Amino acid sequence: MTANAEVRPAAALLHPAWLGALVLLALNDHILKGGLHAPSLLVGKLSDITGLLVAPALFAALLRVRSLRGLFAAHLAVGLVFAAIQLSPAAAAAWSALMAGLGAPWKITSDPGDLLTLPSLLVSWRLFVPVMLGAPPIIGLRRLATATAGCIGLLFCVATSPPPETIPYNPLNTDVYIHNDTGERLVLIIRQLRADLETDCEVVTTAPELLREPHFGEPATWSLGNQVNAAALPLAGDPAPTRPCRAILLTSDTMAPTVVTWARDDLPLTIQPGVVHGEDHAEGALLISDEDGDTELTPIGAMSITPLGAGDSDQAANCPAQSELDRLFWSAPVPTGIAQLTEVDLGADGCYALGLDGARWYLCAPAPLFPFQVGDWVSLKATSGTSSDTVQLDLLDGPGGEPATPARRLIVSRGDGFPFIPGLSGEPSAQAGCTYQVSGACAAVTRPIELLVNHGDGATNLTVGAPVTVPDGLGGVWTLDLAYAQRPAFFDPACDEGDNRLTDHIDLAALYSP
Repeated sequence: MTANAEVRPAAALLHPAWLGALVLLALNDHILKGGLHAPSLLVGKLSDITGLLVAPALFAALLRVRSLRGLFAAHLAVGLVFAAIQLSPAAAAAWSALMAGLGAPWKITSDPGDLLTLPSLLVSWRLFVPVMLGAPPIIGLRRLATATAGCIGLLFCVATSPPPETIPYNPLNTDVYIHNDTGERLVLIIRQLRADLETDCEVVTTAPELLREPHFGEPATWSLGNQVNAAALPLAGDPAPTRPCRAILLTSDTMAPTVVTWARDDLPLTIQPGVVHGEDHAEGALLISDEDGDTELTPIGAMSITPLGAGDSDQAANCPAQSELDRLFWSAPVPTGIAQLTEVDLGADGCYALGLDGARWYLCAPAPLFPFQVGDWVSLKATSGTSSDTVQLDLLDGPGGEPATPARRLIVSRGDGFPFIPGLSGEPSAQAGCTYQVSGACAAVTRPIELLVNHGDGATNLTVGAPVTVPDGLGGVWTLDLAYAQRPAFFDPACDEGDNRLTDHIDLAALYSP
């Protein structure tokens, strides 16, 4: 047997084993599936096994393969498509959409356990390749019989049993239901807002254009007959039962991805019918219709409909997006107490490596506010408060611990509010002219904020990148540098680091001078 040996795949289509597998496939998909006494595990695996026995020879015959190398490629292609569907919900959804486009809608789900049936491809190779090798040309009545077997095989491989209609026809306990009013069967893909995503629901309901694909979970695929309803709420139950807002990403084989959002209180859970004929729809209905070839969505009730990625809000030039690289940082543990600086090394990342009596400690702080040098004695203190965590460095006149003359104090803080700074107070607010914006691979949604700093002479606005010097009312001044100030609308634990609360994130450095 050589790679160049001539084969005739059509010869296998009349082999008793191939015909038997085809009969089992047809009986399983159109009689056993849905039967009251047929175990679902058995019929599911039987469908996979018989399909993998039938498909390679049929595929090779349709492509008129004539070599062992081509025959191997046909088996490999069948195996790769099968594995992709079982391992990837996205691939399963794409296959469902493709089949719907060919007029044979499937309801297919991924199941990695079905990969156990892949050895059926080896059985197909062992059984049917000897039949194909050196087979004579197929002519006359045998050619007609082969063509008939191939057509029947193609019919049962593609036109597998449709999803059971009894599930979506049952009454639905949901707040929003999607109704197919297109006149034809519709393949529908629904993705819920991720349950593990900390969410600002005011942003979800008022600015749905900020939502992106990473904010949504795994897809669920439905195949809906005309006038049939599907619940927006997943069958497994509400993934985030305490969240006051809801959002889904809705796609069909005829409709671009669309975000639908609503407030939970506006559309409470009710029992909705599985089928609605005519125009008798209740609040919470999302109608999908087809007007002159264009798919339209019509909500009944308080819902917002927005194309996915409709665009970010326009931002002023002074509202740049920030990243984690802009944040202030210090290493733990903090070596508190009095020590002499034996090393002050500013790295390219803007962080200082400080030698403190043999110990090395790292501090990321604005260079213009860092007043210390090698040989200085400093007192180092760390505090954790209700609004921020801080480290404080005071310049001393020597190892005895007296404040140096002139005095210098550096405070670096991270938290959700203004740190304790003698003589000052501050209040955060959204920066004027700045709105929420989307940035990064995780689709972070944040809004720049500013601080109104109250001091001895009144109040001053402090924004990122614009340090200010203000009096403390006691004869000294503070130079303030707001390094990072963002208000998040979402927190993604898979991507973001640090505090997972939806609170203001404020990193501030302050230098006191007499």
